[in-house]
Amino acid sequence: MKLDEASHGGAGLGKAVFPMMMIQGYLCILALGRMAGILNKTSKAVLLRLRQAHYQQIRKDAYFIGKWKSCAPIKIRFANSFVEISTPLVILCFCLKVTVRLLLIKKV
Repeated sequence: MKLDEASHGGAGLGKAVFPMMMIQGYLCILALGRMAGILNKTSKAVLLRLRQAHYQQIRKDAYFIGKWKSCAPIKIRFANSFVEISTPLVILCFCLKVTVRLLLIKKV
């Protein structure tokens, strides 16, 4: 059985593949980028809480101070920069711009 426009009343199954792949790609970019950004934000918050806990301590513990100073926020590198909360939106904007440009070139 052939899946074309005639067998489905004008809307072929082949025309739905690209939009479904596009939606899946956007969801993956948003989910993975968002998780990386949240990881960075959470690690900064944990280090801030450690600093506040250190200042609230009565006694000064050299071991704790050394461990705290050696910690850095977790950053996930993507290409030449680090992923932040807004990075997935920037990637999606770039993808949309390139797609529209390619569609306009094809029409001309």
